[in-house]
Amino acid sequence: MAQHLLDVRDLCISFVGRDGNALEAVNKLNLHIDVGEIVGVVGESGCGKSVFAQSVMRLLEHEQKMAYEGQILFDGEDLLARPLKTMREVRGCDIAMIFQDPLSSLNPVMTVGAQVVEAVRAHRKVSRRDARAEALSLLERVGIRDAGARFDMYPSDFSGGMRQRAMIAMALAGHPRLLIADEPTTALDTTTQKQILDLLRDLNRTENMAVLFISHDLGVVTSICSRVHVMYLGQIVEEIDACGLMERPSHPYAQGLIASIPPLEGERVDTLADIPGTVPPLTAIPCGCRFAPRCARAEERCYAQEPPLFAASACDRLKCWLVEERECHGCR
Repeated sequence: MAQHLLDVRDLCISFVGRDGNALEAVNKLNLHIDVGEIVGVVGESGCGKSVFAQSVMRLLEHEQKMAYEGQILFDGEDLLARPLKTMREVRGCDIAMIFQDPLSSLNPVMTVGAQVVEAVRAHRKVSRRDARAEALSLLERVGIRDAGARFDMYPSDFSGGMRQRAMIAMALAGHPRLLIADEPTTALDTTTQKQILDLLRDLNRTENMAVLFISHDLGVVTSICSRVHVMYLGQIVEEIDACGLMERPSHPYAQGLIASIPPLEGERVDTLADIPGTVPPLTAIPCGCRFAPRCARAEERCYAQEPPLFAASACDRLKCWLVEERECHGCR
C-alpha cells in the first residue's frame, strides 16, 4: 500500500479539565492527503474543524492539557509519539499553517518584512542579509506588488488580502510539504478571496505542496479541493469527491449544507433552506447518530445506535443508516 503524506487514523481528541474529566472534540477521524493534493474539511462552526487542524501540529497543547488516541502519521512517522518539544522541527519546515484572521496573527508592532525575515531565519541558518533577500522573494512570490517599498510597512498599512498573502509568505519560509489553511478566506471580500484561492492553487501546482483546506464555505471548498470531508460534531459524516458533494450529496447534513447556499444572482427563491437547531455543546453529545436531533429523516434506530462509515460507492463514504436503503459496498 502506498504511503500517504498525511495519514490520520482513528483520531480522537479531548480537552482535559482540571477535574480530570475529558470533553471529546474529535471522534475516530480518518483522513489522508497525498503529495500535491488539496483536501477539504467543511462543516458549521463548532464541529471540530479547527481543533483537528491545529492538533496536526499539536499547537493546542501549549494552551491546555489534551488527550489523544489514534495516530497522526506524517510521511510514515506518528507525530503523536514525538516529544512535544521536538515538534519545532516539524512546524514550518514540514507542515505550515495559515489562519483565518491575519491581522490578529501578525505582530502589529513589527513591520511585515521583519516578520517574514524572522520566519526565514527560524527555519534556516542564513545571514540577515540573505534572509531579507529571501523574504523579498517570498513576498513577490505570493503576489505583493512593490514588495521592496512595502517591506517596512506595518500590518495595519496592508489590506486584508495583502495581510493574508504576507501570512502565506511566512508559511512558505520553511518550504513545507503540507500547508494547513484554516478558514483562510473567510474575512475577505469575494474578489480578494478568489485571488487567494488562485494563489493556493498555483503553489499547490508549482511547489507540489499538499494543502489541507478547512472552511465552512462549501462553495469555496468545492472550487479548490479534489476530495471533501464533511464534519459534524467531531466526526466525519461524509467523504466524497468535490464535484459529487455539490451534485449528489448523500448525508442529510451535507444535503442541508448544500441547500442552505444562497442562490446565484438572478435566481429567485421564496425562502432559503436551513438546518434546524444548532450544533450542541461537547457536554451534550447525543446518543446514536449525532445529527439525528436535527435530521428530518431520523428514525428510531438513529437515536439508539451510531452508524458506521458506509462505503456507499467507490468515491462516497457516509455515516448514516439511510445508506442501507441503497446498494452498499460495505463499511469500514
